[in-house]
Amino acid sequence: MLTKNSNIFVTGHKGLVGSALIRRLTNHGYKNINTITRNKIDLRDQREVFNFFQKKKIDAVINAAGQVGGIFAIFFVSDFIYFILLFLISFFFFSF
Repeated sequence: MLTKNSNIFVTGHKGLVGSALIRRLTNHGYKNINTITRNKIDLRDQREVFNFFQKKKIDAVINAAGQVGGIFAIFFVSDFIYFILLFLISFFFFSF
């Protein structure tokens, strides 16, 4: 169960959905919202994700991260699915 002091990690915080989630959580009184840019962590790298989770003692993850591809994304569907699965595997594996 989450409390107002739980450490919540929100991915994709610079995007439309992620930024809206940050605003909503803040407006509802959540105090420990963690974000990190892609320059500082590769969410596809399990070791980096594990170290981040250990350091920050993450209680919950809200995944709003995505892979941007524009009009040419239709040519690289397998790459998008692969990256999304890497995100999810890392989050689920280290969340327990």
